[in-house]
Amino acid sequence: MKEPILADCEEDIEIYRFTWLRTFHNPIMIRVQKVESNFTLTVKRLSGQSGYEPGQIIMNKTFKIKETEWDEIQSKLKQINFYQLNAENDFRGFDGAEWILEDATQNNYHFTTRWSPGKTGGYAKCCLYFLKLSRIKITENEIY
Repeated sequence: MKEPILADCEEDIEIYRFTWLRTFHNPIMIRVQKVESNFTLTVKRLSGQSGYEPGQIIMNKTFKIKETEWDEIQSKLKQINFYQLNAENDFRGFDGAEWILEDATQNNYHFTTRWSPGKTGGYAKCCLYFLKLSRIKITENEIY
């Protein structure tokens, strides 16, 4: 997706990124970042399927978001104790989706990955909020 490696972040910015790798659907990445008092969201979508060939970038949009939306992301991360979550859990499958959530600030990085966490738990709700902000239309059966 031609994204920066967040673990190497040296700039004075704060970034949250949700990467959604669904076996049978397009890979999607949603990155929100704060630079000084500016809040932006970048969404990228690839043409393929994550479980097979990811494809090429078919969507790459960046737009401003409100500070209240940024604050809501931080609130959702706090609700799930994001910074205390283990990077991975033991559950893995074959047909499903990997949900990767990352945070990067200057010289600080944390990430988590979960396999098909459902739609109703805190982790899923946090990630799905990124999707809501991105304005991408996803049908209910595409969420797994």
